[in-house]
Parts: sequence; C-alpha cells; structure tokens
Amino acid sequence: MPTSLVDLGKLLGTLLEEFPAFKRKMSEDDRVKMFQAYHLILGDLDADTLLKAALGVVSTATFYPSSGELRRAYFDLTDSAQGIPDAYQAWAEVKALFRRGYSMRRPPTDASVSHPRVLASLEGIGGWRYLCGSVNDMADRARYVEAYKTYTKRDQYRERMLPGTMEVARRLVARERKALTGGDG
Repeated sequence: MPTSLVDLGKLLGTLLEEFPAFKRKMSEDDRVKMFQAYHLILGDLDADTLLKAALGVVSTATFYPSSGELRRAYFDLTDSAQGIPDAYQAWAEVKALFRRGYSMRRPPTDASVSHPRVLASLEGIGGWRYLCGSVNDMADRARYVEAYKTYTKRDQYRERMLPGTMEVARRLVARERKALTGGDG
C-alpha cells in the first residue's frame, strides 16, 4: 500500500525526534514543505517497508536522512528480501551449474538459477556455449562480474524510478524516433 501523507508525516515526525538539532532549525511551514517534498519522492512506496528501511537508516545515521537515502534503503531492503545475489554470488552460481550437470548440450534455463539476471549477464559475455569452451576462468569471472554489475545497475534504475518517470522517458524516445524517421514513427 502506498505511503499516505499521514503515514509519511508520522514517519518523518519520528525521524525529527531522533535529530532534535535538525528539528529546531525548521519552522512549521518548512516542515510542511519538507513533508510534501518527501511525499513526492516516497509516496509510491509501501508504508510498512519504508518504516523498516527508515529505522535501519536512522540506526546508523549521523544526520537527518534525505528522501533519496530513504528511497535507496527501501529498495536495498526489498532486494535483500528477494534474495537477489550480488555479482560474486551470481558467478558462484554459474560455476555451480557445471557441477549440477549442465553442459554445452544441456544449457541452463531461468528455472535453473535464482534470478534471471544470472543468465542474462552470462549472455552478456558470450553465453553458456562460450563459457563451456573457455579456458580462462579468471578473465571470464572478471567479465561476468562487470556484466552483472552493469545489468544490476540498469535494472535497479528502472525498478527504482519515480512514478511517471518511465512514461516521460518513453515519450522522449518516441519523439526522437519520430524526428529521425521524418515523422513516420
């Protein structure tokens, strides 16, 4: 359920109590404006998960967290809860596929791995067939980790976009295509 202005007000009020020096510097009008700005950035997120993420941030923070820090913590928490592997765990998973009997004749599928990004990153360095024939494990590992991090960054950018941002991006791309094709879209 998206975070309402009331839920966000309670959360930010709690955070202000944790940072009394920050609270003292703000007028009531400034607080209202801040709550509205935070709601623009955080309003699409689930209120309960946002609270848990915010408490995690505050437990180690020295300064009042920005809306961006809270949004990042929210998605880091949800990623962690989904069990999405990091780049090195994903490489270990790819290497384990060989031990599980996958080969050039029996390639793995998305159902064979914990997350589709594991195989997408493998395709990014040449694919399963390439890896089966490769003899340079150290270079393959480095290239795979780099590809996985790139795919992760791209996926996270898309998943973490504010509502409406993707639509604006699509309209811009459509406008550029139309301009390039002379208006025939």
